[in-house]
Amino acid sequence: MSFAAELQKACDRAKDRAVETVRLTALGVHAGMARRAPVSDEEGHPGGRLKSNFQVGIGSINTATNAPAGSDPAPAAAAALATWRPGQTIWVTNSLPYARVAEFGLYGKPPGSANGPKTVGGYSSQAVGGFVRLTAQDFAQSFRRAALAAKK
Repeated sequence: MSFAAELQKACDRAKDRAVETVRLTALGVHAGMARRAPVSDEEGHPGGRLKSNFQVGIGSINTATNAPAGSDPAPAAAAALATWRPGQTIWVTNSLPYARVAEFGLYGKPPGSANGPKTVGGYSSQAVGGFVRLTAQDFAQSFRRAALAAKK
């Protein structure tokens, strides 16, 4: 095999590993957000619905909110990421109307009104520090794990 062919083969392998690293990183971010999201059992907010409605969009935001409570969002995320190509934007989102409140607390409420048996200062007692923000802080670690997995 010629030097040029060997070099091309090495470049192709590197590109494949890079694509796999991006996909695995996005899956890790998606899983981290869903895993950390609080579960509500209150009326009108079925337990697990927030966790189940983390979506992956390729090139545009996936605004779907129809995943049933308790369903696993990972297979749909993996299927969407299988279509990703370099240069496309990957969106990991949750479009449920209360996702923002679950992440950031009950802004605009009178002091004390947001406290109860399941809240602390307007934040879910299950995710006082948020779930999206905490996952974003772990991005570098998710990337390292994905890069190691793609090497294998």
